[in-house]
Amino acid sequence: MTLFEYLSVAFSIVLSLAAVRLLSGISVSFVPERRYWPHATWIVFVLLASAMIWWNFWSFKDVHWNFLGFLLILVVPALIFLQAVALVPESPGTVQSWREHFFAARKRFFVALAALLLLTAVDAWLLLDLPILHPVRIVQALGLGLALSGAVSTHKGWHQVLPVIFLALLSIAALALFLQPGSMVSQT
Repeated sequence: MTLFEYLSVAFSIVLSLAAVRLLSGISVSFVPERRYWPHATWIVFVLLASAMIWWNFWSFKDVHWNFLGFLLILVVPALIFLQAVALVPESPGTVQSWREHFFAARKRFFVALAALLLLTAVDAWLLLDLPILHPVRIVQALGLGLALSGAVSTHKGWHQVLPVIFLALLSIAALALFLQPGSMVSQT
């Protein structure tokens, strides 16, 4: 077993905990009388982003690991987990209104999303030597600004537009950058 394989176990476990949390809330968050479609869309987004983050983790296979690098990369799935906890409480069946729940948890969710976008940029720069002017930085910077706007805005209409924008950004990133595992490294 290589050091990368060993470290990827911890990464995968934390990411899996987030996925389990999100999946535990899917059925009850889609109940028609309680459903709030932006919230449901965010659940789908975080699940897709989790898959993409796991897929991209292969880019780090040739990193010369140390404990600090390991901690930096482990914070990524931890932030996904924090997003999952914000979106889906421990007892999702007790939520009467997903709209009310979303607006009560939106700051935690968007701050975790902003931190995730910032940290993925830092990790790629420090661990992969990905240039500051790499095309993926456009998506990261746009996402960071939008996430911060989601944290401060209480405008209901804006919160209906944001998940659609983020799904589009995720799709663009997936199609343009991550068709092959490890492609973030091969494009440098």
